[in-house]
Amino acid sequence: VNSKLTHEKIAEIRAKSTMVKDDNDNDVNLDYSQPSDLYPESFPHFVRGRDSLREYLTQLFTTQIAIYDGAMGTMIQNYSKRNKLDEEEYRGDKFREWGCNVKGNNDM
Repeated sequence: VNSKLTHEKIAEIRAKSTMVKDDNDNDVNLDYSQPSDLYPESFPHFVRGRDSLREYLTQLFTTQIAIYDGAMGTMIQNYSKRNKLDEEEYRGDKFREWGCNVKGNNDM
C-alpha cells in the first residue's frame, strides 16, 4: 500500500484489508498527496502538502463566517461545559451589543 502513515494501529488495520490492489493490479494509493507546486502560491484554497491545515483553518475562522458541522459544534459545546464559558465569552467583540443571549444559541 502506497502510504507514509506508519502508526501501529493504522498498519494493523491495513494488514487486515482486502483492498490491496485496484482493478489494474496496482497498489491502492491511500495518501492522496499532491505535489506542493501543483497550484500557484496565489491559489486561495488549502493545498495538501503545501499549506499548514492549522494555519489555514485559523485564518479562515478568524476572517470569514464559518459554518461548523455537527461534530465541531458538539466539540465547542463540550469545551464550554468543561471550561465554564459565560455569556461574555460567547459574545466576544462581534456580538457584544446583540439583543439576546448567544450562549447556547445553536442557530447563530
